Amino acid sequence: MSIPAELSETHVTNRQIADALGITANAVHMRADAQGWPYRKAGRYRGGPRRFYPVSALPADVRQALADRGDPAALLRAAAGELLERLEVSTEELQDYRDCIRESSTAPDGVYSSCDDEQAVRELDEVIAANRAAMARARGGDA
Repeated sequence: MSIPAELSETHVTNRQIADALGITANAVHMRADAQGWPYRKAGRYRGGPRRFYPVSALPADVRQALADRGDPAALLRAAAGELLERLEVSTEELQDYRDCIRESSTAPDGVYSSCDDEQAVRELDEVIAANRAAMARARGGDA
């Protein structure tokens, strides 16, 4: 069975991961379950729905193994996964910065000491929310 068209550019199967890592598809399935890899179910395979894993949400070693197989699309997906990880780290740093502003510029009653500080926190909240939505979409989830 081939990958459904809507998943072909962004998802891979157990078999594709197994081939890239040089292990069995069952070993991939067990690792995916143990590590909580996200997946979508589609089609049928041996009586059950088939799993399709979003490449961008796979561990770095798996993305690299897929890229090393010489598939240009896998290479692009691996690079996108690395960028997604960087975005996640940057978002966490923004949250820390926002929290620092919030803590240093609010009085005990929760009122900001400066309109600029309040505006900065609002803008950071918007950027953080946009980053989270982009990361969710890139990982194949809902924003």
